Amino acid sequence: LDGDFDIFFVMLPSSTPGPMLIERLKKIRKKVVILFHDFTEFSFRTLAGAPLTELESMLEQLIASGHRKIDCLNTQPYERETQLRLGVWKQVIKRHSLNGQLYNYPVEPFESPIEPAYKHAMKILQRGDVETIFSPTVDAVIGISRACWELGIKPGQDISVCCFGEYGRAKMLAPALDTIVSPDPGSTIREIITDITSDNYEKLLYRPEGAYIYWGESIKNFKNGELEQIN
Repeated sequence: LDGDFDIFFVMLPSSTPGPMLIERLKKIRKKVVILFHDFTEFSFRTLAGAPLTELESMLEQLIASGHRKIDCLNTQPYERETQLRLGVWKQVIKRHSLNGQLYNYPVEPFESPIEPAYKHAMKILQRGDVETIFSPTVDAVIGISRACWELGIKPGQDISVCCFGEYGRAKMLAPALDTIVSPDPGSTIREIITDITSDNYEKLLYRPEGAYIYWGESIKNFKNGELEQIN
């Protein structure tokens, strides 16, 4: 951080870093761009991913296609981004007065959320009342998928499973996981570099345009590229 660089693109290991790091970054604030965590409250430029409105749209379409019980399993560390995604799920469930249980078992920072997700999913799925499970990350779905396989449950046929982000991994699962896709940030990065090198400090939040819902194979009532609408 003491180097003679014009720009620092910073990938923080947590959305809630310690105050010492924040204070250190503030000393070079005009050079810093935080990746994928919104730190505009500290006056840092932020390159964000897909907007949470896409998650809201996904959940709304699930409801329109007949999903009436949408549970949520989280084993990701309970950081700000995770809380925001869970908040959208809660709002949609409340808006439609739907049944939906939050199973929130966050691990500590730097711990893997995959195996805890598997262990909790085994207990949840064995109850036999699961229709849809949303997870804020792909990691938890990997654990859920393993539990489904051991219990003979087929996502996309017996239950619906969806998450937010990490399209590259989501599309390679079997079945391909329905998720929110963040667009290529290349043009937005060029915009940030131009603003920094021209001393334009008015804009703090940058978000690439073109985020969309990837409808894979893990949702029920999905045919011919779209969700069937059920009256």
